[in-house]
Amino acid sequence: MIDTRRCRADDVSHCSGPWPTITVGYQPSGIAIDEQTDTVYVSNIADNTVSVFNGATCNGQNTFGCGQTPATVPVGSTPLGIFADPANHTIYVPNAGETDVSMIDSATCNATDLAACPTSAPPTVDVGGGPQDVEVDQTTHTVYVTTYGALNGWTVFDANTCKSTDQSGCATLGYLTGDPIGPNQAEVDTANDTLYTANYDNTVSAFDLHDCDAAHLTGCASTVSGTVVVPPGVGNGFDHVLWLTVDAPLHTVYAVYQKDDALRVINTNLCSGADPSGCGTLKPPEIHTGADPEMVRLDPQTQTLYTANQVDNDVSVIDATRCTAQTASGCRQRAPEIPLGSGGMTVDPAVATAYLTSGANTVSMLDTRDCNAFDPTGCSVSP
Repeated sequence: MIDTRRCRADDVSHCSGPWPTITVGYQPSGIAIDEQTDTVYVSNIADNTVSVFNGATCNGQNTFGCGQTPATVPVGSTPLGIFADPANHTIYVPNAGETDVSMIDSATCNATDLAACPTSAPPTVDVGGGPQDVEVDQTTHTVYVTTYGALNGWTVFDANTCKSTDQSGCATLGYLTGDPIGPNQAEVDTANDTLYTANYDNTVSAFDLHDCDAAHLTGCASTVSGTVVVPPGVGNGFDHVLWLTVDAPLHTVYAVYQKDDALRVINTNLCSGADPSGCGTLKPPEIHTGADPEMVRLDPQTQTLYTANQVDNDVSVIDATRCTAQTASGCRQRAPEIPLGSGGMTVDPAVATAYLTSGANTVSMLDTRDCNAFDPTGCSVSP
């Protein structure tokens, strides 16, 4: 638990910690918080459970309760993500090893009475494909569940009639066709009624939700998306967008490009469900992160971005105000790239030359005076 008062974009002096921890289930994956009851819910992918503990007594400022034993709720196989819907008092848990989503009643299973958490599996909704992430649009009370395998896209249903205490509408589903490789996660931008999705390839999709919500489930089938494509970095050969977060007031989406060690910054004024054509022409600037970022979250109170970096085992703390749809002072443009293939490389600054092994029996020589991060004019010339 990181204290965001002492570790934020405008003051990183205390970010080194150490920070308190709490023991939950085996291989924790997703985290959701019900702010109404100060309850933390953690999905554990290796033991098929959700851990529930009191966040009021175990957090970045108050560690008194971090020795508590969380309640344990059994769910389906391989629960990856998790989402807390306070309006309907439901915790949605996608079971990636199956085709259903578990629904825990947060009105009875919360920090005020952990003993009331169920010891048997809660009700589920079958979404028709392997679910990974859940997003709930609070304005339309619509649930969007990522599905992969037989259904690469999103299953959509009404949160008011498909929740922990009422499953009467769980058989009434809409289907949104997603990226061919499969979506991983998404977030709704209520400012422009768009679902932005992070895909397993190097793309971000933008779906118009005007005709795809709880009141218009049949409209989901005909909804098409705009697509932002960022080519993989030279030497990577591939990339994928694992996560994204929306900053609605600043009209910006931050998308995690894992193998680029970067966040791509997407202008929602130019790329939205209402203007999908604008997505294809975007060349989003980037923000450098740690190595292989997996997830990003925004603290809107301090405009701080936090990324979880898989290889570095750390968290990057980034000032979101310096790189937005309107402000580029803190962005970096994509470095110039030359498709020469991978191999050995060295640089001789005395003669401003980079030497690269680039074939069965050749070495390419690149003039670094006019092909560098500040002057890319010479990068288009064959070395």
